[in-house]
Order: sequence, then C-alpha cells, then structure tokens
Amino acid sequence: MTEILIVGGSASGGIAARESAKAGFKTTIIEEHNIVGKQGKCTALISIKGLKKLEVDYEKTVMNEIYGAVIHSKHFSFTVEKRVPIAVVLDRQKLDEEIIKESIENGAELKLKTRLASIEKNKALTSKENINFNYLIGADGFASTTASILKLPEIKRKVLCYEAEFEGKNEGKTVDVYLDSERFPGFFEWIVPAGSETKTGFGTTEIKKINETKKKFLQGNEIKKFKNLKTEFHAFIPLEERSVIQKNNALLVGDAAGQVKSTTGGGVVFGGLGAITAIQNLDDYEKKWRKLNLLKKHLIIRELLNKLNNNLLDFTVFSTSLGLNKILELIGDMDFIIK
Repeated sequence: MTEILIVGGSASGGIAARESAKAGFKTTIIEEHNIVGKQGKCTALISIKGLKKLEVDYEKTVMNEIYGAVIHSKHFSFTVEKRVPIAVVLDRQKLDEEIIKESIENGAELKLKTRLASIEKNKALTSKENINFNYLIGADGFASTTASILKLPEIKRKVLCYEAEFEGKNEGKTVDVYLDSERFPGFFEWIVPAGSETKTGFGTTEIKKINETKKKFLQGNEIKKFKNLKTEFHAFIPLEERSVIQKNNALLVGDAAGQVKSTTGGGVVFGGLGAITAIQNLDDYEKKWRKLNLLKKHLIIRELLNKLNNNLLDFTVFSTSLGLNKILELIGDMDFIIK
C-alpha cells in the first residue's frame, strides 16, 4: 500500500490527509504541537466560493457573514458590496479541528507532539519514531522544517503581520481595508467584524520597524475606539510562491509552498487546492500546479499596488468611487479574480 506522510496538522495538511485517505493510501499526519491547528493565529476571512471548492464542513465554525468591503486611501474611500454574503469569518481553530477530524474519519492516523527532525530516502526521522513513506507532504507553514531539510529555495517576498482582536459584539457586514504606502508599505491595514469580536491588524515589508508601526497602528483613530484586547499575535505571510515545491517524492503545500494570495495574504483556499492537486498528481505535482497558474493575477495586482504612493492611491480610490466599484461588484471575486 502507498504510504503518505503529512507534516503539519492544520488546514492544508488536513485536506491533504483527507484526500489521501479517501484515495485508499495509508495516511499519517504528524504535528509537533499537542493540538492540531493554527491555534487561532489567523484572521480567517475566507470566501464562500473557495470553501465550497475545498468541500470542507465549515458551517459550524462561522462567526460572521461578510457582504463586501470598504476600501480606504488616505483621503477617499469606496464600497464594494453584494446582496448576498461572499465570505465568512471563521473560528480558524475549530475549522482546522473539523478538517483533521474528517481526515481521521476517512482513515488517516494523527500523531501529536511528533516533530520532523530529518529525512533519509523514504524514511522520516522524528522526535518519537522513524516513519517510512512513499511520499512526504510538507504542510508545515511559512517556516517549513520540511523545506529546510530538503534545502529548497527560500521564499524571499514576505510581510510581517500583526493582529489584535478585541472583545465586543460586531456583526458588521463589510470589512475595512486601509491602503497607506507610508504607514503600511507592501500591504495594508484591516478591520474585520467577527460577530462576538473585532479582528484588526496590518502587514508591512519594513520588518525592522514593526514595533514602531504597531504603536502608531494602535493609536490610530480607526483602532483606538476598540477596547478589551482579547489576544494579539505576529505572523509572517509569504507574498510569492516558493520557486521549487517538489523534490522527488517530497512535496510542499499551503504556506510552505507560498500558496497564498499576495493581494490579501489569504492562504486557506489555495493551500487547500494545492493539497488536493498534490494527492491527485503525486509524481508530477509541481508541473501540474504551475500549469494551473492560480496566483499570478494576485501577484500582478500586489506589484502594481506596491508601486503607488499615497497620492496615486488617492487617485485610484477616488476614480473607483466614481463608478468602477459597480463593475467590481459584478465581476470581482475574492479568489478567482476574473470569472
């Protein structure tokens, strides 16, 4: 029987395990922590269309439904909104647990507190035992141990993000996105209504200035109105795909592969699609994934935005507010930009 070893017990790893077990492969997930999942370190604003493509059971994890977004530059703003919800804010920890649970129900085995140490041919040496495999799938995040052991090229383009989550009912139906090339170079600020709380944060390419940026962010007029800080965290997000995502019978998926939208930093949908593609194309996964070319448009938009200073961002947002937003409402898609 073909043996699949999956490193990482979060969404991408869980989807890979689900698909592997369904295909009849002997499937093992190893997770270095004592629980699965990202432990809530994710905004988890995910498109409904994307979740349906992944066929994940997400309904029980919904915190709020989102109908659109308000995009702000320094002096102007415009709204893109639909009559039906296009996205949901999820309890990311519960989502990860549901996905892993489904993989186990389909026959996968989960080993917690088991850390990958090294790889020798078709054998993984872990902190607990040696595990034989025919294929190994690294779904172990941006700082992938799997990629490091395999000596794969690093992901160079990245942002460091900070998120602060505040207690208090917020059932708003639109998210706020603030574009400011001076305060948040290379990314943006966000405010996401999450039902029982509000998720706020920012990303920046100026990593060494993160503490200074964080201080100004928390003192900003749009943030300081929120009280009762519940939790906060930092996380790196890749803004490009890793240049090599397969080395013989070892494959990378999710954040480890850089399968993330460089427009927004969202990775659940494309990481999940990467996991599905990997299981369906174990021997020529990288070739198949590159051919799909799902993330190129997001990268083009990110590169364009990064070239705009605040004056040009003002012009762009103001011009959009004159009517282009109506076009965006018709053709816009959070994941697959052109329908």
